[in-house]
Amino acid sequence: MLGVLLRGAAARAAAADGVVISDTTSDAAVWGLRYPQYFRDWRGAMLSRPSATGDERRAELDPRLARMWAGYGFPEEQVPHGGHAQSLGATDSAGVAPPAACLSCHGSVYPALLRAGEGDLMRGADSLQTLPYDQLREQVHHPVGCLDCHEPASMRLRVTRPAFIEGLRREHARLGMRGYDANRDASPQEMRSYVCAQCHAEYFLTGPGERVTLPWSRGLLADSILAVYDSTGHTDWVHPASQAPVLKAQHPTYELFTQGAHARAGVTCTDCHMPQRRVRGREVTDHRTQDPLADVDLTCRPCHDGSSKALQDRAAQVQGRTLALRTLALDALLSLIGDLESARAIDSNGITLRPARDYQRRAQFLLDFVESDRSAGFHAPQESARLLATSINFSRLGQTVLRGDGRPPFVDGQPGKPRRKAEVKGGSGLKRASTWPDVVGER
Repeated sequence: MLGVLLRGAAARAAAADGVVISDTTSDAAVWGLRYPQYFRDWRGAMLSRPSATGDERRAELDPRLARMWAGYGFPEEQVPHGGHAQSLGATDSAGVAPPAACLSCHGSVYPALLRAGEGDLMRGADSLQTLPYDQLREQVHHPVGCLDCHEPASMRLRVTRPAFIEGLRREHARLGMRGYDANRDASPQEMRSYVCAQCHAEYFLTGPGERVTLPWSRGLLADSILAVYDSTGHTDWVHPASQAPVLKAQHPTYELFTQGAHARAGVTCTDCHMPQRRVRGREVTDHRTQDPLADVDLTCRPCHDGSSKALQDRAAQVQGRTLALRTLALDALLSLIGDLESARAIDSNGITLRPARDYQRRAQFLLDFVESDRSAGFHAPQESARLLATSINFSRLGQTVLRGDGRPPFVDGQPGKPRRKAEVKGGSGLKRASTWPDVVGER
């Protein structure tokens, strides 16, 4: 009921203040003329959020991560990460020429998609993502802002990213719900997570046009996503030390979140990262998208009993245990990589090393799935622990294979079945697939 009243108030404000906002208004500053508090929060995130959050920066701080990701072409980010308001700057400063697909989440690309597809988002995505980055960048003038999550006339939440709309459709089709349309079928509460998930999810690039695709045709579990990559022969790069064809997890935040207690209880991304707060006597949604642990009184205590310190300590315990297990998994993986590197000197053609390399691929992806979520396990502690424990097991099995004792790994559900040859395009730091129709499925 409150949402209906607020949307009615927004419509009345639109008629009264003379500010024109439409599906082509990608400049958040224009929206800010009508919603100044939300605009100040959105813009203020770049001033209050810490920098050095990217994988490449974390690899500099932890040499073990640099070893795991050796050979992966990280963009050379030149500006501090400042939230949505600086999303375009991070892409523009990349040290390599990115594909146009990067703008799918780094810019307010929705108007350009509508123009290119003559009102059809999917057709617009097919058209624009075949362009060179510089050409599409000429049509994308602003970072991620209000237009990307809100319908202008009513302020109703919506999703605007074609890959996410398609991904949800495939995921629901797998569960027997064909033709799912998030903007039509999702509940308001679900949409409070979907608007975030449309960019904060695992993806790879498919087809000759390098179209952004979410690997959800088998489900949202890390194991299911790994199975999709195996079935398509997809790999991101070849690890220079071990020569294993490996994968890079790309912020699988939503996928891991769905496996946690908060998601199962109906809590959404915005409940914790964009909580309600009082400003000048009224409740507003905090658009700074902050770390929930920065103010547990605002984010945690509305649902949880206990003092602020008790809640902080509880979160620290969850994250500390996850990070301890992550250290064990990372040490096990690096031990396997070292053994593979040494074994290459003995087996120069690498035939007997293939099973161990496959174990590295699996161990590394599951570990990276937790690492690249960046919540230190908080989004789903039990699932994070399961993935890290499985990663440790794969690393140790790889070492067992190298020592001549143990069976080859399971690939595509069959022990020892060779994986299809992967298309390898290393050095760009971008995810590409060698086959497309198997993954894309129904749109």
